[in-house]
Amino acid sequence: NLLYEAEYRLRTADGRWLWFHARSRVVQRDAAGRPLWTVGTLIDVSERKRAELLLQAQHQFSGILAGGPDRKVLLEAILASALCLPELDGGGLYWREPDGGYRLVAQRGLSEMFLAQAGCLAADSPQAEVIRQGRLQCSGTSLQDHCPDSSLVRDAILVEEGIRLLVALPIHVGGEPLACLNLASKQVGMIGPLAVTALETLVRQFAQALERLLAQEETAEQRRNLEGLFEAIIDYLFVLDLDGRILHYNPAVAERLGYDDTLLGQPVWAVHPPEAHDAARRVIAEMGAGICASCALPLLKAGGGRALVDTRMVMGCWNGRPAIIGVSRDITVQTRQHEALRRSETLLRATLDSTADGILVVDQSGSVLTANRRFQELWRIPNELIGSGQDEQLLDYVLDQLSDPESFAQDVRRLYRTDEIHRDILRFKDGRIFERLSQPLYLDHQQARLWNFRDITEERKTQRTLEIERAWLQTLIRTIPDLVWLKDPDGVYLLCNPTFERLYGASESMIVGKVDYDFVDPELADFFRANDRAAVA
Repeated sequence: NLLYEAEYRLRTADGRWLWFHARSRVVQRDAAGRPLWTVGTLIDVSERKRAELLLQAQHQFSGILAGGPDRKVLLEAILASALCLPELDGGGLYWREPDGGYRLVAQRGLSEMFLAQAGCLAADSPQAEVIRQGRLQCSGTSLQDHCPDSSLVRDAILVEEGIRLLVALPIHVGGEPLACLNLASKQVGMIGPLAVTALETLVRQFAQALERLLAQEETAEQRRNLEGLFEAIIDYLFVLDLDGRILHYNPAVAERLGYDDTLLGQPVWAVHPPEAHDAARRVIAEMGAGICASCALPLLKAGGGRALVDTRMVMGCWNGRPAIIGVSRDITVQTRQHEALRRSETLLRATLDSTADGILVVDQSGSVLTANRRFQELWRIPNELIGSGQDEQLLDYVLDQLSDPESFAQDVRRLYRTDEIHRDILRFKDGRIFERLSQPLYLDHQQARLWNFRDITEERKTQRTLEIERAWLQTLIRTIPDLVWLKDPDGVYLLCNPTFERLYGASESMIVGKVDYDFVDPELADFFRANDRAAVA
């Protein structure tokens, strides 16, 4: 007799979706062979399906992360992943503004009328306070133990939009309330506890992705600041390889000495008078040997003139290779500038690990229900061991890689006996560092446990490098004896060094945020502004 087998989902009277696995077989036929009796079973597999949806959403989101998305793409991906559950049919992602409020930066399934009213959340609004508290807020027309408050969906704006269920998921990064997912349903007024657990799992992954994004954006901003400082130096600046050939020079060399791009790749003595070539070669050799840090050789202008300079040199890096950085200052400017310039690839190496996490799901009997390829790669597990499907064998294999195998084994066995959500750091003998997240799952009314592993070795190294680079840049700016400041396009001061503070007779905190007119008599300031406008006209 033929066996019928299928999986499908049904919508309940209250609007919820349930998945079923159906099997049936013909057990009796008539004389003509037509079926008379069939016997079958119908099993609710909703919990398993929800777990599969969670794993699929995590996998797809990790694939997007691997492509190095910008902020807009990442935020859209976060919202799309959060809406993977069938109970949800719309929502938006709010992003924190400088004033402490929040602005809607991504949305799906919301009307233009609703967006016009709820596109921004003021800093003093109740919604903004919910985000700052950092706790998941669930509100539906049908009350539940995990969703006991219906006040949010009674808001007039939500009622007019037809929203029956609202789940607010704040996303905190580094302790800061950075964003919030507001997920809604116009079909159902309730959401199951497993769906809430799935959303909380996704939010942790979203927070990690945003943390990596912010680190990348901060790295890019630091690089722009450093390049701005580099280009703002009015002295002649050269970057040389260890043989003395010119790798780079700043605009002052081109503008005031008159050289074009043909200078690149030439030996540095090409910018010195012929009688100084031998001395320049000797200085480069002594610099490489660490016995010379300055010289007073004149520079030769492209048009044939000379510039009397005092040159200071330091060893540094350029595009990841050792280099000599020389700053030549006109000796008519008596204040000497001593600056160590570094251009290092460490500023570019702040990209955090964006590959897919390793995922393992094990049931109460110790059988492996699923393990993705990234899990196998992270733990370097042979194919045959994964194929055995036994967690105890996997545990025996991985213990030898860890610095503290005993604690790891104790945690594993303890967590299998509890409903605890556990997050910690694992350290390996070979220096690798993993972040581990474990939480219970319920599949077919059976408790199982999900293990999530992420390699954060490079992330920790990058974080330390960024701290060193930031400290180096701050120290560099504050130790330059000349006036150093940074303004925005409107002339507003963003930072300055102690020498600049002494010139203005004010601390940096009093200077930052102001313009030059703020430091003169108000009547004179009005006079200068009026004359500036007249000059522009």
